[in-house]
Amino acid sequence: MTRELEIIFMQTRILHLASEKWHQTIDDTIKIFKNYKVAEFIDNCSGIFLCEGDDCVLDDVEIMLK
Repeated sequence: MTRELEIIFMQTRILHLASEKWHQTIDDTIKIFKNYKVAEFIDNCSGIFLCEGDDCVLDDVEIMLK
């Protein structure tokens, strides 16, 4: 799997995890991700995030959003 695909899969997993944790629809979570450029944040930090579990990545995303 290429690095690009790994990042896309991570972004998708984090989107779904956030949607469940935040009790929001996927569409509403996508809006938040777009407004705050979460996908770009995940891409930029992917080197570190590829070593962490999804829960840790979501924690970092939530810190970034605050």
